[in-house]
Amino acid sequence: MGDPSIQIDTKIAQENMMNREPSEADTQNEQYDDASKSAAKDSKEPKRKKRSRETTDPDIIPTVGYAEIYPDTPTPTLTKPHGSEATSYRQIIESLRAITSGDILLVIGAKPTTESAEVALNLAISSTRAGLKTVLVDADTTGDGVTQYLRTGQGPGLAELASGSADLKNASRLLTVGNGNNLPVIPTGRDLNIAPLGSIALASAIDLMIEHSNLIFIGVPHNIQDDQLVALGAHADGSVLIVTPRGSKKSRRKAAIRMSDAGAPIVGIIEQATVGRRKRRYSG
Repeated sequence: MGDPSIQIDTKIAQENMMNREPSEADTQNEQYDDASKSAAKDSKEPKRKKRSRETTDPDIIPTVGYAEIYPDTPTPTLTKPHGSEATSYRQIIESLRAITSGDILLVIGAKPTTESAEVALNLAISSTRAGLKTVLVDADTTGDGVTQYLRTGQGPGLAELASGSADLKNASRLLTVGNGNNLPVIPTGRDLNIAPLGSIALASAIDLMIEHSNLIFIGVPHNIQDDQLVALGAHADGSVLIVTPRGSKKSRRKAAIRMSDAGAPIVGIIEQATVGRRKRRYSG
């Protein structure tokens, strides 16, 4: 089962939308559906990216905030919207918007011990609550990404978008985050590790997402293969690095060089701290 605090289900979401007045979120989904049909007919190159300022010096890359990882829930921004954790994430979003004009950001950990999936999920929830049209994409091929917290299974998702076998309407789920706001989430899909992440089909889908959104977070694992990282970096404007307080400057510099080489230079660093007992694992 996924985390019970996360209310997300394709069938339920569709039924809820059928039984209420059309909202901005419904219009967004319809725009995805209509535009994705025409986009599938067009073979086009990705749009020009908004280049982030590049540096591989961890002393220069700003720390944009601190994220506390709690054992009882992966989504404090959802379960405790007025708590200190949610406040921290709101401040991170404000800092990111102040230092970069990038719309598409990869979220990656400097070490395998970082909980980049939880951070990406809470960033997206906080951004949506702040009134920004946000999309969350799970590009974690290890199974430890955002998809593990959902109750809708792996696919269709990112893998099917990349192969062209699904459009955005079918590949996305709607996560209700309160106040009538919905966060579109795209799970990994099936066999993401062999999906053509550099395909024109995926480039067209991401272009379509950003036409109807303010911000896209793409969660990627620390040990993602270099070719997959480069393929995703081609779509991104920059990246956010998750580190632990005890993480070495060497590991930060190594990550900064890798992300710069992939075309998604680090724009900000988030320091992670685990609170309480060992974090409980969830399965999708």
